[in-house]
Amino acid sequence: MKQKNIKTVVAFTLILCLVLSMSSVAFAQEKMITSTVSSFVRDSSTKGTATITAHSSNPNTPYMKSKMTLQEAPLGTTSYTDSDVSPKTKTSNYSSIMHSVTFTITTKKEYRVKMEVTDNTNGQDNTVTFYEYRQ
Repeated sequence: MKQKNIKTVVAFTLILCLVLSMSSVAFAQEKMITSTVSSFVRDSSTKGTATITAHSSNPNTPYMKSKMTLQEAPLGTTSYTDSDVSPKTKTSNYSSIMHSVTFTITTKKEYRVKMEVTDNTNGQDNTVTFYEYRQ
């Protein structure tokens, strides 16, 4: 291979590595919610408590939001729809959030909670959705 071709290949490889490293940094910034712990536990035959704790990888996140929606399905099915209960929301002005809600339930239906956690980075909201089934 000629000396000129070798220099061209090396230059192209360096530029490609630079572009790829910059795109991976941009991609890493998109998903700021780094850890979550969630549950939906039956407290009794008429109560269930849903809890979520989430953390952002950005310590300068101006706020985080949590939204919990109770969903229900007929016994023995998995066709969940939103219940008549209004979604419960919480906002934190920190880079973490802990949200706990007690819902009224019955033994005649299947339940799950749709949990949406949002953080704000550089003016852009990023939302992650989880589903917790009653235990």
